[in-house]
Amino acid sequence: MPEKKTKLIILKSFIGIFLLGILIYKFKQNRIESFQYAFNVYFLLSGIFLHLFAFLIVTLRIHVLISSKVSSYYETLKIFLIGWFFSNILPTNIAGDGYMILYLKKKTESVTEAVALIAFQRFVGLIVLIIYGIGYLLFNPDWLKRISFNISFDLIMLIMVLLIIIIIFVLIFFKNQVYRFFKKIKKFFNNFKYIIKGIGVKKHFYVILTSIVYHLLRLGGFLYFLSGFTQKVPAADILFIMVIVTIGSLIPISIGGLGVQESILTLALTLLGVPLPIALIVSFINRAVLIFVAMSGSLMFLFDRKNKLI
Repeated sequence: MPEKKTKLIILKSFIGIFLLGILIYKFKQNRIESFQYAFNVYFLLSGIFLHLFAFLIVTLRIHVLISSKVSSYYETLKIFLIGWFFSNILPTNIAGDGYMILYLKKKTESVTEAVALIAFQRFVGLIVLIIYGIGYLLFNPDWLKRISFNISFDLIMLIMVLLIIIIIFVLIFFKNQVYRFFKKIKKFFNNFKYIIKGIGVKKHFYVILTSIVYHLLRLGGFLYFLSGFTQKVPAADILFIMVIVTIGSLIPISIGGLGVQESILTLALTLLGVPLPIALIVSFINRAVLIFVAMSGSLMFLFDRKNKLI
């Protein structure tokens, strides 16, 4: 079993690096074209600031639920950043949520409660996006008309091959996992509904509110990134792209969604008329922010000898 897990980790790492390598190659081919667009560094810095501030908000969402288990917001921020490091940098089977659950296990006698609290805040954040995505499709029936298919044939072929690889990979390696995933969701609510009911209406409201604010801050960040290159894309469209990217990143074929997230984001922006070089740059900036946050968590993990779990 450990050998099988090791092989899966190696495969995920290879797929992520391979996909990212393709995007870097595409950028290298089009880098001259990217210099033709005006660039505003202040918009870039504003976008980065909003993205970083969004992480403080999502940490606040977690803190709302576990405030009675930790000493301060800083402690919640610390375990979140360390967890983010595990999810996005280390090629391990210990995801960020798993780290936070292990940490909270020391703070409470109930492992079930730790799992319920961490899973619930993640579930609410995802549902907020999905509800928006459904509303976008229902109330914007003309969204297809705004899509631009003026992209190169080789990029279309690359995207098609990528999608086929992802579908085949999921069908071969994760068919049972997908089925078990839906069973686990049902089991989760059956087993933990008494804990969720005990959270209280006020905390439910705060979790939903912080989830909305988190997504809006990231939306603002993407809008600033695009504005930095004088690209104008409707905010509603960008938010829908975030829905697609988030759902696509859940496909467990790479470490931290490396390569997958960038590919989906680049494709979606290109279909909405953003030039390929700019779409690639925006996706790379987004990944750079994620890595920066993860590296902040790595420093906390290295120096936090008192509470080290691994």
